[in-house]
Amino acid sequence: MTVRESTASAAVSTSCDRSGHGMVWLVGVVDRGVAVETSGVIRGLIASGVRDVVVDVSAVSRADGRLLSVLAAIRAELETPEDGEAPGSLTVIGVVVPTFLDALGDADLDGVFLLYDAVRRYREAQHRVPVPRHAAVTGRPGPAAG
Repeated sequence: MTVRESTASAAVSTSCDRSGHGMVWLVGVVDRGVAVETSGVIRGLIASGVRDVVVDVSAVSRADGRLLSVLAAIRAELETPEDGEAPGSLTVIGVVVPTFLDALGDADLDGVFLLYDAVRRYREAQHRVPVPRHAAVTGRPGPAAG
């Protein structure tokens, strides 16, 4: 299933699969109106059975703090379900920090931590050092470089 919503300055695209995973792409200027629209789109995915949502913000050119608050609230709802629902997750990827600096000034603390988690995951992925095969197998360092 693919849903495409758009305004003059932004676009929200989604897709989901039968295993309960959904993807949301945000493009352009995400103001308060687009943040509310994004909330509705993600909640629609959740209502259709999606429990794990990834939100890609790599193509956002400017973001309002309301977006961070909306995403943080949905993440909290997914992680602590009610009425016997399975827990879910909301993950934000593609954060370009300068794009979100203004948004941080308007965001609540949960929104700040949501952004922090996204940047931290990215940095950890970039700084992973591959383990040489012999070290992984033996647990000992390999031959000294000479």
